[in-house]
Formats: sequence, structure tokens, C-alpha cells
Amino acid sequence: MSRRNYIDLTPKELLSRRYLVWGLGFLFLPSLLTSCHFGDYLCARASWRGGVSLFVTLVSVFPWMIPVAVAAAGGFGLTALGAVLLAAADPAKAADEPLHAVAFWICIGSLFAILAVGGFGYLLFEAISPGFYYARSETMRLVWLTVQLFFVSLYLSGVLLTLAPSARDSSPLTASSWRQS
Repeated sequence: MSRRNYIDLTPKELLSRRYLVWGLGFLFLPSLLTSCHFGDYLCARASWRGGVSLFVTLVSVFPWMIPVAVAAAGGFGLTALGAVLLAAADPAKAADEPLHAVAFWICIGSLFAILAVGGFGYLLFEAISPGFYYARSETMRLVWLTVQLFFVSLYLSGVLLTLAPSARDSSPLTASSWRQS
């Protein structure tokens, strides 16, 4: 059996590999970008007596860790979607649907937007209203979090669009389908 080349892959296999690569990137890159803050925080307050409270208080010190965690979770979701698409790849069916490409770019774009609004948006909001995250007036904080929530919902709609053709194409296994194979 000869080894398959990159050119031999079906469009669905290529799309699933894109999901896997981008998902792993979003899973690990945001945490690498913020590891300097995280490392400083842990080294300054490292103690085994603290338990989980050390990680919970990290958000209160660095509020932009919320979108970083959401982007990492989204990267894990993209990786899982890529694995599902790769497992469900059927070379007999024409799977080059434009819906998959649109859903892929919706997921990627929304994760980039979450990081942009969470990181650069935090700095912008901080320049407009210093201490907005800790202020008594919740309007700026709610705007910042609501924009991120909008992009999270956009990401989830991209996930649903990715899974929609797979759910439509799958048919339940029947006794006749077992006999045919």
C-alpha cells in the first residue's frame, strides 16, 4: 500500500486538517502570549497551601485572561471539530460544500475577534475610562463583556454550521445498510 500524498486528500480531509491545525494554534498560542503575566503571578504567590484559589484570583488581577481562556477553549473546540470531520470523512461523497468553508472562517474570525476585543479592547477601554473593570459604574465593563459574548455566540454559530451538513448527510444504520457493505 503506497503512502498518500497531500494532493490525494479529499476536500473534507483538507478542511478537517485546517480545523486541527488552527485549533491547536488557538489552544496553545494565547496561553504562550500571556505566560509572562501568569508566570510572574505564580512565582510571586506560589504556595501549595493556596489550592485552586490562586488560579481563580488570576482573573481579578488580569481581566484579559477571560478572553484568553475562551480562545483556548475555542481552540480545543476547533480541534475536536477537526477530529470529528476527519473521522466522518467519506471520500465517496462530494463534501466540498461552501458552507464548511464559511463556517470555518466564522470560527477563526470570531476567535481572533475575542482575542482582539479582550486584549486590545481592554487597553482601549482602559484609555477611555481608567479603571473601568473595577469601577462602580458597570456600563463600560458590561459593554466590554457583551462584545466578547457576541463573538462567542458567533463562534458557536460557526460550530453549528460546521456540524449541520454532517448531521444532514448521516443516515441511521439499518439492517439493509449492514448487508450492503
